[in-house]
Parts: sequence; C-alpha cells; structure tokens
Amino acid sequence: MNNLQSPDKKTRLQQYIKETRSARLIVNTNSRRGRELFKHAKVALKEAGLTLEHCYDIKDPGRLPEVVAHAKDAGCKLIIVGGGDGTLSSVVDLLAYQDVVLGVLPLGTGNGFARSLGVPISLQGAIDTIVNGKVADVDLATADGDYFANIISFGFNAQVVHNTPDGLKKYLGVLAYFLSGLKEFIHNQPFGCTLTCDGEVHKLHTRQVIIANGSFYGISRITADARLDDRRLIVCVLKTESKWDIVHFWLSLIRGKLPADRHIKMINARKVECSTDEQQPVDIDGELTLETPISVKLTPRALLVMAPLEFIDS
Repeated sequence: MNNLQSPDKKTRLQQYIKETRSARLIVNTNSRRGRELFKHAKVALKEAGLTLEHCYDIKDPGRLPEVVAHAKDAGCKLIIVGGGDGTLSSVVDLLAYQDVVLGVLPLGTGNGFARSLGVPISLQGAIDTIVNGKVADVDLATADGDYFANIISFGFNAQVVHNTPDGLKKYLGVLAYFLSGLKEFIHNQPFGCTLTCDGEVHKLHTRQVIIANGSFYGISRITADARLDDRRLIVCVLKTESKWDIVHFWLSLIRGKLPADRHIKMINARKVECSTDEQQPVDIDGELTLETPISVKLTPRALLVMAPLEFIDS
C-alpha cells in the first residue's frame, strides 16, 4: 500500500469518475439535515448526470463503516457520504490510502471538514463540487492510531458536546451548543495539561485544548493559513484559568471567528502527546470516544476527495 497518493492516481481516478459517472450515496439520516435532504440529494445527483448504483439511508450511524466497506469492496471509486464531521471520521479509516474518492455532502451541524476543503454548505453547491470538481488528496490525523478527519479537543467544549442532546442539535444547530455551554459554565474547572509537540514540552493550566487537521472548528476558522493539505496540525490552547476568558472564546467560536487573544497559544506540530492531571473526555469531530492521555499524529496525503476546482492541491 502506498503511503502517499500520486498525481497519476488522482488523474486516473478523476478520468474514470468522469467517464463512468457512477457513484454510491450513503447518508447518515441521524445527522441534523440528513433525513430531510436524503431524497433531495438522490434527485439532484441524478439530475446532475450521476448514476447512483445504490443509495443507503442509514438511520443507525454504527452501520456506516460496514456500508462504506461494502461499497469499497464492490469496486466503487466514488463514494458520496452525507453527514457531519463525526460521520466522516467514522468512515475515513476505510478510505485512507485507498483507490477510492470521497464525495462530501455536509449535512451536519458545524461541517468543519467541508468548510476546510472549500465545499459549499448548500446541498446544490456540494453536489456541483462532486460532479464538476477535481480529485485532490488531503491530510488526515490519528488519535491513538484511529483516523479522524478534522478536529480533536478536550476541556470545556468536550463537556458541552457531551451534555448537548442530539435532538436539540437537530432542531437548533449551533445554538444548541450555546445553551449547553451556559450550563457547563457553572461547573467547569481548569486542569493541568502537558503537551509534547514534536518533542517540545509545554506545561499549562487551561480550560480548552484544540488540535486541528483542517482550518475550521465548526463554523470558525482557527487560523487564516491552515489547510487540509499543509502537512501540519494546529494546536490551539486557551492558556488561562478564567471562566470569563472561556466564555469569550466560546462565544467567538459560535459567532464564527476565533479571537486574536493573548491568552491563546498556537503551536504547529506533526505529532502531539497529550496528558492531563485529571482524565478528560476527548471530542473527536463531535463524538466522545476517548479520554486523555492520547497521542495525535498527522498522516499526510491520506485521503482522496472531490474538491472545488479552485482548491489548491499542494
């Protein structure tokens, strides 16, 4: 298995997809907009000229890896997945370093991966990217060896995610996190954290740590120059114990712009070892699946995706 995607492979797959106009559609209908837009997506993709070999309406997100694996094993070269960042992270293990291209339909709450890729959040815009875009390769990262697409975080936000009901997210979107954040604000406590970034040790007291592969945390751009293919992780630490600083930070994220703040420390790295004085739940693209300590590692040029034509594939 090749560890890096070659230009020849991308060209070959793009040509194959344009000639066959064939794909499989897999939608997490448990995601915020999945159930509502599944039928619309089928119709719009067919009207755009794609032949959908199979369409899967997945009500149980636990079945997503099984269905994606079946599509890959059947020889499908374009697998269109509809859902949020958590949906994508649950299937990228199966697509990493494979001769398969992922088409992204951003149907979740934040859709940070799609935003980082430049895929429009509107259904028609995302479909236009899938049908008329280009094959690009982007980085992934692993947490304790498990691939994820976009963001790992722990601290205040992970507690908010943990305490935000799925039903509330479906109806209120980002506002649901704001309401849960108000409740978490009362109980949240700072913690000691040690981050070893490419061998350099950083010891801090904090309420929030974010490790980003892409450039967006939900609707908020983390840094102006971060990219999905820049061969680096962005480590963002709120180096303060003040509750009011976390409120300012969190509200800024909800508004869509990370603040330029003296309390925010940014570190570039390819490997990050994280430990905390008290065990913290870890949010991986909106899903709480691990606890600290964790090891996070960049995996370069791991995933083939349909990207907008203007995406600079470096």
